[in-house]
Amino acid sequence: MGEDDSPRKIHLGFDPKETSDEGVKRIFENRLARILWAGIKSTALTDERFPANCLGAAEYMENKGVPKDVQKARFIMKRFFGLEYVDMAEKILPYLTGEKEMEFYVKAKFPN
Repeated sequence: MGEDDSPRKIHLGFDPKETSDEGVKRIFENRLARILWAGIKSTALTDERFPANCLGAAEYMENKGVPKDVQKARFIMKRFFGLEYVDMAEKILPYLTGEKEMEFYVKAKFPN
């Protein structure tokens, strides 16, 4: 397995199962929403609508199908996140289709 084929490791500074943020809890219960959240949040500033946008885009893909090409992924990014996020579609698409995987890890909490 080449370096490009290995799962992308995402280290979280919080436990999504223990967060008080219900939107984040729902995101981490949904594979597509979780991928969108991680793919965008790691490189862009987001606002309070971001969790709902991730969940809305995931629901759209669950109903209409996961995009198979960049053009359709760009459409979804524009529709749910805005024009400034369209260029992220190519990076996120292989994770949405399952061609690549993301693994999530909660960083250990250190005592003060």
